[in-house]
Amino acid sequence: MSAQELEIEVQARLDSYSWSGRSATTALVPEVEVWLWYCEAALAKHCGVTADAIGPCLQAFALKRGKPLETLKQEQPKELFEYLMREHLRRTISPRDFEEIGRQASIKGLRKCPSFERIVGILQGWFPP
Repeated sequence: MSAQELEIEVQARLDSYSWSGRSATTALVPEVEVWLWYCEAALAKHCGVTADAIGPCLQAFALKRGKPLETLKQEQPKELFEYLMREHLRRTISPRDFEEIGRQASIKGLRKCPSFERIVGILQGWFPP
C-alpha cells in the first residue's frame, strides 16, 4: 500500500468514527529520519563537525550502496544516519540526538520536505493566523 493509499484508508476510518473534518492523516515515508537530511547543518552542528566534513562520509556510503546520495537520503535515511553516527563519528544514537538536532533545525529547510510541509499545512488549517 502506498503512503497516499494508507493516508486515505486511515482518514476514512477516522471519518467513520465521527472525526470527519476534525482530523487529518499523513504518512512519514520512509522514516522520520528523512527530515534530518533537510537540516544537515543542524545535524553537523550537533555532532560537532561541519557539513563539509560529513559530505565525503555520506558519499562513501552512497558509493558502497551503488546509489546517488540524494536517493539514499530519501529511500534509506535511517541507514544513512546510522552509518554517519556509528561508523563515521563513532557515536551512539539516542532520542536526545533527535531532540537536540530538532532544536537547531531550520523550519525553512524542513519545509522543503513533503511530509513535514503536509503537517505544517494541516496545523495551519486548524490554527489559522
